Amino acid sequence: MNQKDSVLKHFFRVNERFADLINGTIYRGKQIVNFSELVEVDTELIEKTKDKNTANRRRNLIKQCRKDGTIYVLYGTEFQSTVDQMMPVRIMEYDALTYLKMHEMYKKVHPVVTVCLYTGEKAWDKPVSLHEMMEIPEEMKGIVHDYRINVIDAKEQELLMYRNESVKEFFELVHDVHQLNRKELETKLEERTLTSPEAVECAAIVTDCRELNQLIVSDKEGNRMCQNFKNIIKEIKDEGKIQGHTEGMIEVIRRMNNLGVSIELIASSVAMSVSEVKDVLANQ
Repeated sequence: MNQKDSVLKHFFRVNERFADLINGTIYRGKQIVNFSELVEVDTELIEKTKDKNTANRRRNLIKQCRKDGTIYVLYGTEFQSTVDQMMPVRIMEYDALTYLKMHEMYKKVHPVVTVCLYTGEKAWDKPVSLHEMMEIPEEMKGIVHDYRINVIDAKEQELLMYRNESVKEFFELVHDVHQLNRKELETKLEERTLTSPEAVECAAIVTDCRELNQLIVSDKEGNRMCQNFKNIIKEIKDEGKIQGHTEGMIEVIRRMNNLGVSIELIASSVAMSVSEVKDVLANQ
C-alpha cells in the first residue's frame, strides 16, 4: 500500500468518517448508515485459478454494516490518485472476490457496494462502466451485462452532502489545492481556521501540497504531529523491521524529509540527533 492510500485508510477507517463518506457519496446526504453499525473486516482476498494457484488481492478498506446484529451490506473503498482506464474491471474483480470470500465464510452472500475515491488533480475522463470500455455490436446490446462503478472525485464534492466536520474539511482542502492558484490558496489558508489536523494532514499528503504540509508538521512550539502522521511513521518502521533496522530508519527519515518535515522534528521522531539525520540525508 502506498503512502497516499495508507493515510486515506487511516483517515476513513474511523467509523464516523466512513459512515459520512458512504452517506454523502452513495446516498446523497441521506443518513442511511449509522457509524455504530459498522465493523471493519479483513481486506485480503484470494483469487482462485483453475490450476489452484492463488494470487493475493487486498482492498483498501471494507466494512460490514449490520442491522439488528445481521450483516446486510458490505461497503468497500478503493483510493485512487491517478486516472485508471481499467478501474471498472478492477472493482468488478474486487467485488467478485468479496462475494466468493463471503460465500466461503457464511455460505451466503450479501450486497457489496464499492466507492472509488479519486483524489487527483486531473478530471476523471476514463470509463466508469464496463460498457464504456468496449465497442458493443448493435446485435449484442442488451446481452452483454454492464458493470457500473461509483467514482467519487474528491475535489468536486458538494459539502452540503456531508455532516462530519473532518470529512467536509478534507474535501474542501482537496478542492482548494486543485482548483485555486498558489496565491489564492495561500490567502485562503491564512484567512480560515482549520479545525481538523487529521483532515489537513490527509489532504496534504494526497495532494502533495507543501503549503498544507507546513501546517501539519508542527504547532507554534514546533513539537506536535498529527496522529495519522504518527501512524504512517509506525507503518514505515514496521516495514523496516522486515528489511532491517537501519534500512527502515533511513526510509522513515527519507519520507518525512520528502513531506517537508523539519530536520528537528524528524530527529525527535526517530530518536536521533539533528547531525545524524543530516548525515543520513546527505548520503541519500
